[in-house]
Amino acid sequence: MEFSSNSEITQVVKEIIQEHGLVSFSDLLRGIDYSYREVIHSLIELTRRGNIVNEDGVFRVNESSLNQAAKSSNHCRLCQGKTIISDEHQIALMKHIVRERPTPDVSITQRPVTPETSLNRISYMFNRRDIEGRNIVFIGDDDLSSIATAIHGTAKSITVLEVDTRILTYIEKVAKEYGWMINLVEYDAQHSIPGPLVGQFDIFFTDPAPTIPCFELFLSRAVELCQLSGTSVGYTSAFPTHTEKQLAYLALFSRLGLLITDMIPFFNEYEFIPSILDSASQEFLKAIPPHLYQFSFTETLIRFEFTSETHPSTTGNVSIDSKVLYG
Repeated sequence: MEFSSNSEITQVVKEIIQEHGLVSFSDLLRGIDYSYREVIHSLIELTRRGNIVNEDGVFRVNESSLNQAAKSSNHCRLCQGKTIISDEHQIALMKHIVRERPTPDVSITQRPVTPETSLNRISYMFNRRDIEGRNIVFIGDDDLSSIATAIHGTAKSITVLEVDTRILTYIEKVAKEYGWMINLVEYDAQHSIPGPLVGQFDIFFTDPAPTIPCFELFLSRAVELCQLSGTSVGYTSAFPTHTEKQLAYLALFSRLGLLITDMIPFFNEYEFIPSILDSASQEFLKAIPPHLYQFSFTETLIRFEFTSETHPSTTGNVSIDSKVLYG
């Protein structure tokens, strides 16, 4: 099957491999602002040219000595640049739970993060003293981050607003099995926030589709759900490595009065779905051990603090075409 590889991207991939001597597929994805499709196509092209050699999913430049020290990446070997480490037993439990979650609905851009990422987000919130003893709300939860929060066990209350009833049913089933209290609300973000929920939370998390209309809608709803005070905080994921970065997102955050305090690049790792790749890429992956391509792209974790100017830009019911909302 024919495929295209961008010469600039291919050169960057080659330079990274040359610089580090030995680089795994996962480490390439953790530190590069290109899509996993582009990276795979570049690796295929470099392999075809004889520029690189694939050694069980670890790549080296042909000219490099086999005895060259493997640096793998510049990230901390323990936290992979995320500044926190989640508990191994909690990760094992999360991996067990997510195995039977509903299949992602691509029509509403569901693309879950890895189980480790879900727990890492909560661990990061805990380290920032944002979640212990506080009321957290998730607007959308195909990642099952509410489950990760329950596993962590430090939040005062956990609430999920989700349009997909399959996800709500699964969270309810798991919560009942493990004895967790998670408040579940079937909710479409194009509708008004239910009155009793307005201003009831201290912290929000939402991970909208990477479009300005979707971000504005979901962040507006999130702001409306929280107390409009300097003690409220919020988290989101933005700037996926497979799309162009836009200043419009920063303008939106400012327009909502949300103050960015933290931005951790490559923090959120999204699960790998080989079935959406072209046949050449799928064939190439057969030579890479599955544990080296557990995620497909990353996004930056962003933390906000509320200010005296924080306010929702959208309230009440709205009607936005799905192509405009989800891209």
